[in-house]
Parts: sequence; C-alpha cells; structure tokens
Amino acid sequence: MATAATYTPGPTPRANPGQADPRGLDRRDLRAEAVDGFDDVTERHILGDPAHTVASGHSLEGLVAAALAQRAPEAIGAAVPMCASVAGPIPMLNQGLDAAFVFARLCFPEEDIELADVTVEDTRRLAIGRALVERARHTREGRARPALASAVAQIPTWSTDNALSSRSAAAHPEPAPDDITGRLANQADVFPCVAFSPRLDLERRAGGNFSWNTGIDYAVQLARSGSADLVRAAYDREGCVLEDDLDRLQESPASRRTATPSHTWNAISRRTARSVSRC
Repeated sequence: MATAATYTPGPTPRANPGQADPRGLDRRDLRAEAVDGFDDVTERHILGDPAHTVASGHSLEGLVAAALAQRAPEAIGAAVPMCASVAGPIPMLNQGLDAAFVFARLCFPEEDIELADVTVEDTRRLAIGRALVERARHTREGRARPALASAVAQIPTWSTDNALSSRSAAAHPEPAPDDITGRLANQADVFPCVAFSPRLDLERRAGGNFSWNTGIDYAVQLARSGSADLVRAAYDREGCVLEDDLDRLQESPASRRTATPSHTWNAISRRTARSVSRC
C-alpha cells in the first residue's frame, strides 16, 4: 500500500483538438472536470491505494489543483499550486492591465497600444511589448517609468528558473537590497510577460474584456506596493519627477478600461463564490 501519491490535473482535450472551440474549455467548470479526472484515476487504481493524495501543478494546472482540493476535500489531502494565480484570471489580468496602462500612458501616450479587447495573437503581443520596453530604454523617462509600472503590478525584483526568465539562481543571485541596478534589471526582464501576458484567448472565452482600472488611484497603489523606495530611486537616478507621472495617470480617465461582465470566467475558474473587487 502506497503511503502517498501526487496527482497533477490537466485540462481535458477538446472533442476536435484541431478546431478552436469558441466557447473555450467547453464551458465546463474546471473544478468539476478535475474531479471527473481524479475519479477516473482512483477508480482504475492508477495511483495504487494511497493513504494521502496531494494535488499539484504549475500555472493553470496549479489553479485546478487548488480548486480540486476545495471541491473534493475528502479525496485530496493537500494542494501544492505553483505559480498558479489562484485568485483567478480576473485579478491576474487586472494586474497585467495596471502594468500595461501605466507603461503605455507614460512612455507612449500618443500611440494606440492595445491594453484590452485585444486583436493581436498572444505571442505577437508579447513581442510587441518587449520591443516597446526596449525602445523606452533609450530615454531617461523610459528607464524610470517601467519601475513605477512594475511596482503597481507587484512584479518581483528577482526571478529565476521560470518561463519568464532565462536567469538561473547560480548565474544570477538575488541582488542586494541596495543594488538598484540589479533589482530594476530583474523587473525589466519579467515586465513584458506580465504587462503583455496572454489575453486574446482569455477574452474570447469570456465573451469580451473582463479587466478594468476605472477608479484606480495609482499613487495609492504605489504606496501599498512595498516598492515605493525603489521607484523613487529609479526616478531620482534618471532626474525625473515621480509626482508628475502620478498626476499624469490621474488625468487620463478617457483611456481607462471598464470590464465586460464575465460570468463564464467566474464559473470556470474562481475558487470560491466571493465577489472580485479592486482597492
């Protein structure tokens, strides 16, 4: 008899894998789908007869693992979601919108950069985002402002061994707290993957844009971020005035986004029935 087993849930393939399904995930609740898959595994004794079962996974699979533990606590003893965005896609895409909005509004105010209701395929959108960040680096303001955009989106100052960065822990140790250059470089490495993260397919599945930043005070967000000192240092180093940019963000209500109701995503991927709010 096995003492423990690990179950990694995965999405059920579409009936026709070669054909895009406009409903996305067959409109099935991922939690129910995961329970069905787990029941099939246990009924066939694929895991043996474990005394304890742990659900684990990365990204979407991690989100499903957390939901599975909530949905079937009698069968799952624990969940280990890794980089799973367990709050669900709505907060995750709000985070991306914050980063993209602050960056685009401050660095490229005259350009029509898609923030939501996107039409560009996801990999192409990420490539555009990376090119924009590279263009911004050629100006003093463009080197300072991504720090503000990163702070309001809670982007870390050190990332290793993940899909967002080619950095390894051995080659790129965590920068010291006073290493402003290293911390900002780490943020810049990850920033496009957050600000220009996959959105086209998610919006298609939800029936429209489901993230918003109306009514958000980015000065308050910065104060709550834990990165205000780093942002201040980045602005001071480049001779820029942080307060001027915070004022610019508050003066741009016309370019802010409102959300389309997203009952599909609420049903598919939220771990609980609690409402989503922004502070």
